[in-house]
Amino acid sequence: MFETIEIIEKIVSCIGRKWARKHAVQSELEGLRHALLMTRIVNHLDAPLAQFRLFFQRHPELVRNHQANLHFVQHWLMDPHLQAFGSAPGMWTREKLNKLYADTLALCV
Repeated sequence: MFETIEIIEKIVSCIGRKWARKHAVQSELEGLRHALLMTRIVNHLDAPLAQFRLFFQRHPELVRNHQANLHFVQHWLMDPHLQAFGSAPGMWTREKLNKLYADTLALCV
């Protein structure tokens, strides 16, 4: 009887830890998303994009498990032109900025 209770406690504890971790990662992603979407001056986009780069380095499983995240990383975070000249005048068109915002909204945990 006690073994059954201990097993149930371990299962519940494991589920609770997994949910808490997912919730923490989701909250972090929401904060990063909010910061980028509120950035309307393109010269200031480097900082939010750098934060996303660090986030996905800490959570590589999100890139492997979700196609939208993989697209975001490959298209926006691994682009050598954006890394080198991200804040340069003329790098951001209205269409490109709208695509960045749409891709940001598609990110998931």
